[in-house]
Order: sequence, then structure tokens, then C-alpha cells
Amino acid sequence: MPNTTVAQAYQRLIRDIPELGEYYAAIDSIAVGSVTVTSLANSNLSAATYENWIIERPSAATAPDRIRFGSTFSAGAISHSGTNYADTTATSETLRLWKKRHIRPETEILNLFTDSLKFCKFKTRIPLLHGPASGDMQGASTTVDGDWTESGGTDTVTTTAGQVMINGQVLTVIDTSGAGTGYTQQAVLANVGTSRSVLFQAIAKSDVGTSAFQVLNAASTQEFSIPFTQEQWLYIKRLHTFSSTTEQFRIRLAETTAAAEGDWQKAGFTYQDNPYFDLPAYFDEDMTPLGLEVANFYQGATETDTWLAGAVHYETLVEGVHYTFERPFGDVNPQGVRILPGYEWLLGKSLWLTVLMPYSKPYGTAPAFSAETDSTDCPIEEFATQNIVLLGERYPEFASYVPRAEAKLIAIRKTQERRQIPELAWAGPSGGRI
Repeated sequence: MPNTTVAQAYQRLIRDIPELGEYYAAIDSIAVGSVTVTSLANSNLSAATYENWIIERPSAATAPDRIRFGSTFSAGAISHSGTNYADTTATSETLRLWKKRHIRPETEILNLFTDSLKFCKFKTRIPLLHGPASGDMQGASTTVDGDWTESGGTDTVTTTAGQVMINGQVLTVIDTSGAGTGYTQQAVLANVGTSRSVLFQAIAKSDVGTSAFQVLNAASTQEFSIPFTQEQWLYIKRLHTFSSTTEQFRIRLAETTAAAEGDWQKAGFTYQDNPYFDLPAYFDEDMTPLGLEVANFYQGATETDTWLAGAVHYETLVEGVHYTFERPFGDVNPQGVRILPGYEWLLGKSLWLTVLMPYSKPYGTAPAFSAETDSTDCPIEEFATQNIVLLGERYPEFASYVPRAEAKLIAIRKTQERRQIPELAWAGPSGGRI
């Protein structure tokens, strides 16, 4: 659930930096040339009290009414020096007054918020796969939809919390054929060496009817199908060896009964003879890879080649021993992970990348953060404190706030780290876990 709205971020910044401005929860009246807050009435204040301050009506009915510059002040009424207001109905409007006219709320402050979200990050796991594109179902919904092609059904990126097991979204596939022939499949065929083995994996649940994880060759001949009906999240896995004549394949997510509906958290493959993985296409410079883990699904489910996805332990691998991160910046795919010699058997496991993911672009999707009601999942304390740091770094008059805010950020992030992904140390094959 979103934690912080744009409106809350503005209010918190003014509260934390009193020299920046003032916030009032209600405007009592509006005239074409002024706004009035009766609680401001004070005969001891001069007419120039709010001269050249920015008068901001963030909830103005017409956008051009949002910003004016103050001129004179009298009895709680602040006159402005701009074009007359088009809307003068003071209905549940708030008022923000900004003392620094060179720091405009709708540009400089909003840009500061956007940049702060790049520094505020959360720790998470994403599947490490060789393919297909959008096999983890994350990234921009248009990209995911383009990487999977439906027939006889619909595929829709879903972000509803009750439909998502991990990460930010799933791909929901529904049969609309009326005959159980609906499916979606990877848009581009994957290549494979003849007579080579590939590990296929998925995490999914069947909300209605029967779903099936299928693999087909280039002639659309089915290599195998793993049907399931459970509404509980399942981990699905099969190691498959292709024939000496098969050089291409694709994954199909099928809904095999009329009106069947399945949610697919991931569906992908791992070549057993390729130790190098490109990171997902949405992975950019604001995302930080931390490590690599093996997921051990220990509770078998009732259907063939399925396990309960929630019954899982993660075991941390050791960088420099089992794998290494590579960043060939000149390549089309600039970041990757390589399994090191002697540990190629890890290619037969469910591998997960631990990542520091920025709130500015969680799982490759940048949420809108400009309108007053737009929101971010970033906790308010971390976000507000990061805003203070950036404000002080950009504007020398607020530099004195930075040391204390930086110390607070360290404490906040240490606490969050303890609450986030726990790690189970590597035990090795002799430890009985991997």
C-alpha cells in the first residue's frame, strides 16, 4: 500500500525546514487578486510580510491559478501581483507559502522529490533467468504485454496485491475461447543447441479451471505440458532435453478449460550450458545488484513437477566463489552475472538476484509522482529525510540541515535492513541444503 503522497511530501518539507515557507490546511476565502487565511490576521505584521513569496494553491480548480507572487498583506489577506484568479471558490483548498522565490514548488521542489526517490531504495529478490524477455513479468506493462502474445484469450499485467505473490506485478491469462484453447506465449522463439538440456521454471496459480505450463518447438509441436488446478501459488520445474533436430522453442502459458484463469508470477528457462546471465532489460544504473541466492522449495505439491511456492528457503551464494557480477558497459546488455567454473551445477537450481531497487522505478516501472494525490511506497520518514539532504546540497542556505539528516538516514536504513530480506549462509552441497 502506498505510504507517501506528493501532498504529504510538501507538507513534511515545510514542517522540517521552517525557513522554507508556511503551510495552511484551509483557505478561508479567495478573491480575484488575493487569498485570505483569517488565522494570519496580525496588526503587528507589515504590508510587505509576504512580498515576493510564492503563493501556491496546490488544489486550484484551474492549473494556471496554482502559482502567484505575493505583494501586500493586510488582515490575513495576501494580495498577489499576477493575473486575476479564474477560480475564486475556496472549497477544501490548502495553501502553501514559499519564502524562497528561486525555489519553485512545481519545478525545483518536485524535481527534488523525484531525485530523492532514486536514493531511497528497498531490498528485494528478482528471478535470474536466461529468458524469455519479461520472463519475470516485471517492467513497464506495455513491454511485458509485447513480450507475450495471446491467442484465444487475454493477458493482462495485474498489480492487485491479492493477485501478486512477490515483486510488483503478475501476468493474468484468461481463456476467452470458450473451449479452453486460450493462451499467451513468448513472442520470440528462443534458440537452443541440438540435444541440449534446459531447465524450465514457473511460479503460478490457477484461479479458475486448469492452467498449464507448456513448451513447444518451432513447429508448434508440444515438447511437454505441466497442468495444474491449485489456487495456491506453485513452483513448477522440469529439466528437459531437446532432440537432435530441435533448435528453437517457446514457452506457452495455457488456460486449458473454458474460462480458465491463471496468474503467472514468472515463467522462464535456464540453459544448462551457459553460465552467463544478462540482467533484465529494465535494470538500470539506479538499481544495485547485491548478491545471488538459491531458492529451495521443500514441500512438494500434489501435481507432477510442482511444489508449494511459499514453502521455500533462500541460501546466499558467495560472490567471487560461486559467481561474479560483470558490467561490460559497451555491450547492448551492460550488466550480467556469471556462474564461476566448478559451480555450473547451480544452473539446475532456482536462482534469485538480490537487488537494491529504487522507489523511483520499482521493478522497472516509474510511478507518477507529480499530482497531489500521486503516491510512492517509500516510507515517509526515509523520503522526508532524503529530501532534506538534497535540499541542503543544492541550496547553500539550507546546508546546516544536512549533517543531522544524513545521520538520521543511516539509522533509518539500518533499521530497515534488519527488517528486510534475511540471509541464510552458504552451506554447500555437503550441508544438505543445495
